Amino acid sequence: MTPQMAIQTTSRKPERWQAIAEGQPVLRLTIPADLQRERRFEISVALQVRALESAPESHHTLKVFADGQLEWQRRVPSARGEPWDGLDFRFARNVPPGRPLHLLAEAKGEGARLLRLNIEAEET
Repeated sequence: MTPQMAIQTTSRKPERWQAIAEGQPVLRLTIPADLQRERRFEISVALQVRALESAPESHHTLKVFADGQLEWQRRVPSARGEPWDGLDFRFARNVPPGRPLHLLAEAKGEGARLLRLNIEAEET
């Protein structure tokens, strides 16, 4: 009798997670743990604002956190006379087996109205 080898293949779709907040300054996205495997995510965080014509000055700020650690932050002047202005940041994160990934975006607009805050994470 010849030993037989079983080969198991899985055709898993890459995970894709998204959270959107309209007009809100804080957005959270938690990607649940996978007990079986390590994953790598490409993460994109985007902020859209509109400068208020009535404000003497306007700027907007975006802070991005991953698992409680500050990844990136910027404060820039908001463009006037445009339908919207914004900031975006992209980074990659490896997530070990058994651990969730906690993402947080904080936005602020002074002399600018927050329109949309978006976090997307796509497994690569």
